[in-house]
Amino acid sequence: MAEDRKECTRCGEWKLICEFPKDKKGRNGYASICKACVLTRRQKGYEYQKEYWDKPGNKARKKENARKSYLRNREKILERNRTRNISRRYGLPVGAFEEMLARQGGRCRICGMKPKKRRLHIDHDHDSGAVRGLLCQRCNHMLGNAKDNPAILRMGALYLEESSFE
Repeated sequence: MAEDRKECTRCGEWKLICEFPKDKKGRNGYASICKACVLTRRQKGYEYQKEYWDKPGNKARKKENARKSYLRNREKILERNRTRNISRRYGLPVGAFEEMLARQGGRCRICGMKPKKRRLHIDHDHDSGAVRGLLCQRCNHMLGNAKDNPAILRMGALYLEESSFE
């Protein structure tokens, strides 16, 4: 008789074993929470979780666990976010940035310098959105300050060639 009944750990009631969902991990092949409590928990959904996490000790524990998880996986998270942002912002498929970087030998497309601390910037046409290449911060700013206008850049080059600092 005791084998066909079980106590629910949620509501504390003794119920027939058939009122518990099957669970291979359970001690006797059944879950410790009855079907009615499982259903109630699913129906409450967000409210149940909110009620649980609003308790002071649980809220602090959740925050601490999230912080520890972030610190453990910081590099992976930052790289994943960067990849997502590149894909969303420039319409590049995953891995396209790394492919461009390898094609350019890890160097700026204009000056040929390898960046020491910062990554190369993705240069793109602001009108069409087309990606042109990877540039160091200085070259990227140079194009931005010239308003992506080749005539301004040519005039600047001409000015530098004609000017004499002697």
